[in-house]
Amino acid sequence: MTYVLGITSSICYNTSAAILKNGRLIAMAEEERFNRIKHSPRIHPQMAIDFCLKYAGITLEDVDSIVISGTTPKQFFKLRALYRLKRTWSLPNLFFHDYKEYKHISRNNFFKENNKKLFWYPHHLAHAASSYFCSGFKESNIISWDALGDINSTVLGIGKNKIDFLECYGYQNSMGALYADFTEFLGFRPHSQEGKTMGLSSYGKPVYDMSDMIIITENGYFRKPIYGPLDFIKSFTLSPNKVKFVFFERKFGSRRNRDEKITKKHQNIAATIQKTMEKLLINLSEILYKKTNLKKICLAGGCALNCNANSAVLRQDFVKDIFIQPAANDAGTSLGAALLKTNSKFKMDHAYWGPEFDNEEIKNVLKDSGFKYEYHDDISGVTAELLTKNEIIGWFQGRMEIGPRALGNRSILADPTNANIKNDVNIKVKHREVWRPFAPSLLERAAKEYLEDAYPSPFMILTFFVPPEKIKEIPSVVHVDGSTRPQTVEKKVNKRYYKLIEAFEDLTSVPVILNTSFNDKGEPIVCTPQDAINTFRKTGLDYLAIGNYLVSK
Repeated sequence: MTYVLGITSSICYNTSAAILKNGRLIAMAEEERFNRIKHSPRIHPQMAIDFCLKYAGITLEDVDSIVISGTTPKQFFKLRALYRLKRTWSLPNLFFHDYKEYKHISRNNFFKENNKKLFWYPHHLAHAASSYFCSGFKESNIISWDALGDINSTVLGIGKNKIDFLECYGYQNSMGALYADFTEFLGFRPHSQEGKTMGLSSYGKPVYDMSDMIIITENGYFRKPIYGPLDFIKSFTLSPNKVKFVFFERKFGSRRNRDEKITKKHQNIAATIQKTMEKLLINLSEILYKKTNLKKICLAGGCALNCNANSAVLRQDFVKDIFIQPAANDAGTSLGAALLKTNSKFKMDHAYWGPEFDNEEIKNVLKDSGFKYEYHDDISGVTAELLTKNEIIGWFQGRMEIGPRALGNRSILADPTNANIKNDVNIKVKHREVWRPFAPSLLERAAKEYLEDAYPSPFMILTFFVPPEKIKEIPSVVHVDGSTRPQTVEKKVNKRYYKLIEAFEDLTSVPVILNTSFNDKGEPIVCTPQDAINTFRKTGLDYLAIGNYLVSK
């Protein structure tokens, strides 16, 4: 047996671990699910590593290779320092930021105490591999884009058994960083709540001119410097954010505070940066197509979680097939690094690589919960019937998903035909803004009926428009602009979840249910039965279907 352990560099925004057995993925999970710290940014994924080893039934001594997504500490600082020196207006305090990052990696005792040889793969190469090597495509265009990885932010490449990069854009041209800046300017958390910016964009119009910030050309794009000589001088004493938002406030007015009411201006700002992102991705995809003549594309990086941009590319004539694996953010690089070491390729058709718990383990937790619970052989049928009665249900089954979207194993479920229930889920359960949209899980065979230009979407990472007559049927899972972000469910991939939706269809004639992640505001998706009980206790969930047990309050 050969075991390869992949881990994210400890400066990643989303840390994780993955393990391959004889070149085949057997387990993967994000650190946040275990330590309960959202995203676990810059936290070494020790608990995720422990899970992977436990699932494989081995210890660290049995691992043949340990691979890390990123460059070595010395290479990292050298690359960053040389990069900064080439930038005329690089803010002086960014050098100190890079040095702190370097020290953070260097202090990792896991790297120091481990007697295994460590293999390091550049951040964007690991991103690219996490998508292309899992796509099932023989040949494909590849775009990896996020805020920053090593020194690059966006990379264009081609996959033909191996990955070759054709064009690289440095941090000064980071679309991911710009989108994060707008997210922060709008009062949301950068590198965490970009989904809010995307959701808010549907309420506005792209009315602002972005030509003073970013230029899209037939050869690519570039960001225009927003710092002048005076800003450069100020940067010796001010934080980069304060300097940066001086420019933003000149252009858009005052920055929104987190508790401030959202106005039409904020909606239009969100729409403007979203439309810019979509135009840029379409442009880069077309450039690749003209170079390679390939109509398949793989996307990776945190920006690849932007469903609207992904679908804007899919709708182009020069794109026939698209693949984005569910943990497209930094968490996916642990898998990409491991696959690079083994040169393994496979078709990822599901996201269920995390921990699972049997009925006996679940019952032991329920005994001490103080809640009433019943065993049901047909938990899917019982849950479907409760959904038709407008009950909101926590659904905890099988192996936990990877990635930020619940896909039917750690989900909160509700009736999509009830237009008012989304407010209940937002306010009473998720404790979040009422304007936030919800997504549907639907049987794959029904996709063409409910989605315009339907395409397989098993990872809830694409957006489609819903035919007008169907919007009236499933109003709680359709956004204000008539779009939806679906998960298409196949029986062979998730039998129990498929059976649930099918049972709901038998009762309502609607093969769709509302599905959102099983977590409270600001928390990671639940991992263990105890996590599920804790969330059930403090939220407005009506029932919890966990294993074969139905729990009530």
